[in-house]
Amino acid sequence: MKKGDIIKHADLGEKFYLVFDVTDSFHEIEIGFAYDLHEAKKICKNHSNDFPGCKLQIYEVVRE
Repeated sequence: MKKGDIIKHADLGEKFYLVFDVTDSFHEIEIGFAYDLHEAKKICKNHSNDFPGCKLQIYEVVRE
C-alpha cells in the first residue's frame, strides 16, 4: 500500500479494529478500539498528533 491509498471494505458488523502503539518494541499499548476503519483512523490521527513519531498498528478482529 502507498500513502493515500483508499481501503475498500464492507462493514458487516462482524469486525472491529484494535489500535496499538508499538513504538516500544517490548510493549504494545492498546490506545483504543473501533467498530469501523474510519473511526480507527481518527484514533490514530489523534494519537499521532499528541505523540509525534509514534508507530501505530491497527489489527482487524473478526468475531466468530
